[in-house]
Amino acid sequence: MRDPGPRTAGFFRSVAPFATALVGACLLITVLAVTLDSIGVSEPNRLARRALVPLVIGLSLFLLARTRAPWREWLWGPSRPPRVRTYVRGFGIGFASLALLNLSLWATGYREVELEGSVGKLTLKLLGYLGSTFLLALMEEAFFRGLWQGALLRCLPPVLAIGFGSFAFAVAHFLRPPKSIEGDPVALRAAWDCCLGVPEAFGPRWRELVGLTLVGIVLAVVAWRSRSIWLGMGIHAGWVFVRQAADKLIDDVEWKAEQNLTLVGTMRNYDGWLGWGALLLALLLAEWSLRRGTASTMPRT
Repeated sequence: MRDPGPRTAGFFRSVAPFATALVGACLLITVLAVTLDSIGVSEPNRLARRALVPLVIGLSLFLLARTRAPWREWLWGPSRPPRVRTYVRGFGIGFASLALLNLSLWATGYREVELEGSVGKLTLKLLGYLGSTFLLALMEEAFFRGLWQGALLRCLPPVLAIGFGSFAFAVAHFLRPPKSIEGDPVALRAAWDCCLGVPEAFGPRWRELVGLTLVGIVLAVVAWRSRSIWLGMGIHAGWVFVRQAADKLIDDVEWKAEQNLTLVGTMRNYDGWLGWGALLLALLLAEWSLRRGTASTMPRT
């Protein structure tokens, strides 16, 4: 029987930079919130919390750069595929999977068209979403499927690395104060109040936890199979774009959706069985795209 000691030690060594970065980022946003509060800025906690994710990523890179970890390879992969084309292909996959979901829900009466603003304003907003979704996907995929998954794959088998990494990705989305906290919390508790949102993932918001874990698994498998973050980054951006666009174009038929909430979910698109099916559809399309790309590069005989 193999001694699990070296593997356990390797796991903790791999996770240590990220845990240290998270603790450091929490301390820094607390200091920032207290500073903003002392100079009379309104809502200091909300402003300070915006820096949490960039601080975690920046501190993780700072700590990894001082180790022998091949973090550049984790981010960009061993090869340099045509990044723009790969990203656009991924965006199309993500867009198609969730657009099909929302179209199906509209056709069956669970969604209704409800434009928020004039056509001109909506067009400008949708164009702006193309840029914002790119930045969001770049940040999250670089961290979770690049740095985080790369570190886990050094010490865990792929199945465990993808599963654990995706669960951590899902839980991280609950690092925000719960809605039960009324008003802006005390500045000194800026980081602590973020942690209070995590228990909700295992209670009334369990469907979101399942959906976000599945999101993480799909993107992690795509990154592992493609050995690059770019295809998954496009898928991620396509999903977020559809979600943001749907918020401006359609709305729930609440009385009908609430009768089948576990099946159809909400406007989040990833908290019901149909949404989970759409995520798996994206994985199948990504696998087809990767196989097609591999076949097209094989020499002809």
